[in-house]
Amino acid sequence: MLLAGIWSLAAQSAYTPLEKTFTITPSYSYKFFDRLRDSRGSRSLENFGINQIEQHNFTVSAEYGVTDDIAVDVSTGYVRSYSDGVFTPGDPEEIDGLSDTLIGTRWRFLNDAEFEKIWVPTLTARAGAILAGTYEEGFINSPGDGAFGFEYALLISDYFLDLGIGYYANLTHRARESVPDEFFGQVGIFKTLFKDFTVFTGYQRLQSLSGINVDSPQFTASNFQDLNEISDIIEYGVSYTDQGGRTYSIGAASVVGGKNVAESHTINVSATFSF
Repeated sequence: MLLAGIWSLAAQSAYTPLEKTFTITPSYSYKFFDRLRDSRGSRSLENFGINQIEQHNFTVSAEYGVTDDIAVDVSTGYVRSYSDGVFTPGDPEEIDGLSDTLIGTRWRFLNDAEFEKIWVPTLTARAGAILAGTYEEGFINSPGDGAFGFEYALLISDYFLDLGIGYYANLTHRARESVPDEFFGQVGIFKTLFKDFTVFTGYQRLQSLSGINVDSPQFTASNFQDLNEISDIIEYGVSYTDQGGRTYSIGAASVVGGKNVAESHTINVSATFSF
């Protein structure tokens, strides 16, 4: 349960649940932004007649331990996005629908608990499918790219019990239809406090492997999913685990760099229960 409070992982932890253990995590996130980064730098959305774009996401993630080292996971939900203006005439101000659904299998092939040397990490491989949501894609306020595909990941983590400190990392490649492939990298540290609390902070990098720029001649108002998106993201938060093993968390993340990406800020609350 150490990484349950790191909401951005969403069943992407290197630690798999125990055999025949079912874990469910409902969560809510609120995202907003009023600036967009293109290839030349940051620009206010007021240049396009928009003050702010907001997004509400209700998600349920679940995982089941087939064995102590093999788990299956699924994540789905509902998303609603709202803009107080339109990028160009005809753009929808409100977009909602089912969010992208992620289905995957994880295999922990190296367990740090089985080694005396503290530098040996836990390594887990994951393969999964991406099922496109039902929202409208392609617009500046679209909550995703609306594309089917697959993703492959290497998940890394280690926890130094005597120090109460650990780290996590994630290397993921996503291949989807009709949109640029993506590489996603993540690294962070976490610290337990007073036995029941865990604080964490980390860095994420999302990078499309091809695509166009916002300010290129090929760009139109309805092909945001074709952008060469690069995002640098800082995340941080805190979680609390009660005596019954339930974990409650609050976290935040902000885009601090990149190009062809919204400079968004996200707040997330979640709870994790095991059966």
